[in-house]
Amino acid sequence: MYGTYLLNGADDDDLSTAVWIFITPNKNWSKIKIGYTKTDDNSEPKHQPYYYQRYTATRVSKVTAIVH
Repeated sequence: MYGTYLLNGADDDDLSTAVWIFITPNKNWSKIKIGYTKTDDNSEPKHQPYYYQRYTATRVSKVTAIVH
């Protein structure tokens, strides 16, 4: 869908609600735009993915975890 990856699933709390997740990466995946919307089970989102993408994530080179 226009260079955007689309994930679709059901809401655990309400199985009659569909959850649509939109992920659009740049060319080398160093940044992605991500957003989501919920619709009725048999409906599709009304707008294009960029309308829902309100968050930007960046790739990190190293992740450190501390276990307690």
